[in-house]
Amino acid sequence: MSKNVFDLKRVLLVEAGGSHDECLYTQIHALREAGVEYKLAVDDKVAARLDGFQNECVIVRRNGDDNKAIVREIRKLIRDYQPDTVIFNTAQGRFVRDLALQHLFHKVRFVGLIHTTRKFKGSFTQKLINLKCKEYLFLADFLLKDVGQRPGKHLDFFYTLDFPGKKEEKEPFPQKRIAIIGGVEHRRKDLDGFVEMIGQKGLEAYRVVFLGKSDDSKEEVQLFIRKLKEKGLEDRVHIFHDFVSHDQFAAELAKADFILPLIHPETPSADQYFTNQIPGAMNVSLSWKIPMLLHEAYERITELQEASFYYKPGNFAEAIAAIDEQTYSGKVNGMKVYLPYQTAVNKARFMHFLRRENTDKQS
Repeated sequence: MSKNVFDLKRVLLVEAGGSHDECLYTQIHALREAGVEYKLAVDDKVAARLDGFQNECVIVRRNGDDNKAIVREIRKLIRDYQPDTVIFNTAQGRFVRDLALQHLFHKVRFVGLIHTTRKFKGSFTQKLINLKCKEYLFLADFLLKDVGQRPGKHLDFFYTLDFPGKKEEKEPFPQKRIAIIGGVEHRRKDLDGFVEMIGQKGLEAYRVVFLGKSDDSKEEVQLFIRKLKEKGLEDRVHIFHDFVSHDQFAAELAKADFILPLIHPETPSADQYFTNQIPGAMNVSLSWKIPMLLHEAYERITELQEASFYYKPGNFAEAIAAIDEQTYSGKVNGMKVYLPYQTAVNKARFMHFLRRENTDKQS
């Protein structure tokens, strides 16, 4: 069994699923800072959103392309570019499965990011991917612990805390603003619980912004707006009906005192988040050093305690009122010095994973 360090001269970073481009920035910056050559193999939607990296993108999927076309494009790129490592930013799905099987006896190394632990709990497609890809990074420590180490695989975690655009200087506390990352979507957020919470006495001066596109042609968005109007809350909740630019995103976060994931047990929001995957709000909070407001049920997640204030939905207003300037400043300053929340630490963790000692018997 050889014990050399993995070669890392040329990397192909793949995201052809139309999403999760927010996870690419930490990896790109880490590779750049380490002087590693790389290419981005992405679909046209991701390429359009990748701020500052369009010239480094190779389009491997366009609207309407089928699975075979994606596999063909990426396989050709692997052949021509000859990377020593291929990183799948979303290591799931049919095209990843097909590429894994086609490169089963190829020397190229496959590494994957796991966005939901459900893929490790019974997915036959994932089992086929695992035949080639035996190295995975999870997006939080609690997700890795949920899966546990597996024989024949190398598993670790890191936080993707680099985001596009320039972060604006934070406005002083309190601005009485709460940011909810993403648009209005019942499956991802407890919208009914939110309407009751924001209407509580003592929150009249607070404003809430949904930082993501909410499609007002969807019935769930229309219903949510009607409920706000019925409660007289429509002036206190801002919803974007178009794509939120990086500049808008940063400007809103500069005014936000808190980030509210709006995930509550025994609602559809909890079927995935903090169970099998992280909410996008988590990495935004850790990156911008803006504390989260979390349901008390999630106090069990120890790695988020440094970043969170806790509440019960019935006493949401009381929980916020209890946070004075000194308490708030202490939380923010704690986030700033807590090593696991530092971008440099996570980039180093990512590179250490890629460059660690190779104990593969086939190497």
